Amino acid sequence: MDAPDVPTLYGAVGVGLSAWGVASLAADGLAPAPWALIVGCLALVSAGLYMYATRRGKFVVWEKLLDELALRGDERILDLGCGRGAVLLTAARRIPEGRAYGSGAARTRVATTRPPPSATHRQKASPTASSSTRPT
Repeated sequence: MDAPDVPTLYGAVGVGLSAWGVASLAADGLAPAPWALIVGCLALVSAGLYMYATRRGKFVVWEKLLDELALRGDERILDLGCGRGAVLLTAARRIPEGRAYGSGAARTRVATTRPPPSATHRQKASPTASSSTRPT
């Protein structure tokens, strides 16, 4: 999950505001209570949407975008700023005869993927950005 602190913070704010809204509404019907409930619920919904978008939603979008490319299967792909390489590996699965290269600043590495004859895909990374791995 990308930035796991974000949904945790949204969830904590949502629970806190919702609890404060319920408590103040039950105690003496204070005017801020409805707003606290509304904002608390919105924070909880935001936490849920964030979790969906980072765990599943972005993969759906990437699949659609890669479908639109109509790859033949023998292309070379370069992904600069690939981070953990999720998009790179998704694209590499679509090019059984091609190669996919990625470079991300997360650990200053260069990754090269090339499917072995068994059609399974692996990512290998070198320890420095100046060298690259040999395809398997």
